[in-house]
Amino acid sequence: MDVFVVPYKTVVLRLVEIEFIDAKKADELLKIPDRDENEGILYEINKHEIAIRWQKRTNNIRYDSLKALSF
Repeated sequence: MDVFVVPYKTVVLRLVEIEFIDAKKADELLKIPDRDENEGILYEINKHEIAIRWQKRTNNIRYDSLKALSF
């Protein structure tokens, strides 16, 4: 099964768009560092070993055919 990843800031902004959170809460969430290995989002990713592979840049690009994979 493929996993789709959405960036943290994109999720926060989407929550505002659908009025799940207000702008004040979004500002609080967006102040959390997302690229600092010692605190914030990236720290939690590394601590819990969740989504580590998506934090690494590669030159590997794959195109799959969903039709071919469905058989």
